[in-house]
Amino acid sequence: GDWTDTAQLNYWSETCRQHMLQELLHLADRCDGMRVDMAMLCVNDVVERTWGPLLREQGFQRPHEEFWVWALPQLRKSHPNFLLVAECYEYEEILPHGTMLELLRQGFSAAYDKVMYDRLTEGHMDKLRGHLYHHPCMG
Repeated sequence: GDWTDTAQLNYWSETCRQHMLQELLHLADRCDGMRVDMAMLCVNDVVERTWGPLLREQGFQRPHEEFWVWALPQLRKSHPNFLLVAECYEYEEILPHGTMLELLRQGFSAAYDKVMYDRLTEGHMDKLRGHLYHHPCMG
């Protein structure tokens, strides 16, 4: 669905980025790692396709640097062993070259394909095979 019950954060806003970095640092003071649900939604290409025209209309510009590329080195200065696992959805319409690869490139410790995870836990082999053989990174 359209997640109408979830706050939509503007990762093109410097204020939002600073606030989210502080939240990451706050969490890292209390645990040794975390899973980032829907981590690809912060990627500039995804924000562009979803919100770009509206954000520009409101005076925001696409940042030159990805949020995770900017934030994770700052997080790791004080928490060098903090584990970050990115939950990803591997659909071509999200990122044609693959969300897992992109988020690993941006600094995540690990990533997993949520659809594959769901297929594995369902125990339905035909759905799992279908997902694997149509996976955008499998070609």
